[in-house]
Amino acid sequence: SLGIPWALFSHPAALQLVLTSYALAGVLAVIYLGIAYSGRLAGLVAGLLLSFTPAYFISSFSIMTEVPSISLAVVSIACAEKYRRSSGWGWALLTGATLGLGLSLKILPYYAVPLAGLMVISRQI
Repeated sequence: SLGIPWALFSHPAALQLVLTSYALAGVLAVIYLGIAYSGRLAGLVAGLLLSFTPAYFISSFSIMTEVPSISLAVVSIACAEKYRRSSGWGWALLTGATLGLGLSLKILPYYAVPLAGLMVISRQI
């Protein structure tokens, strides 16, 4: 996912923009999960706390793959929750796709695999 911007622009700013987009997706997923489980205020506070956490904020525009992989894992968990609450296999497929992409960047979010799987399976029970 970082090869295309580098091939097109050959400038670190292009990579930083992509990594910041991943970080923003992670914050939005945390906001969604907070709203889904505890209400609007909890979701917004969780998103603000995450976005101002120094480790997340600094890593979000550094050219490292930790934040994108964790962000994609959180997005996959949010997709699994959306699938659990609604119908349609599109959310289940999106769960697998985002989790696979996150794991392909770095194996760091291995914890999300059983969680996302349990959330998808729990809808069937």
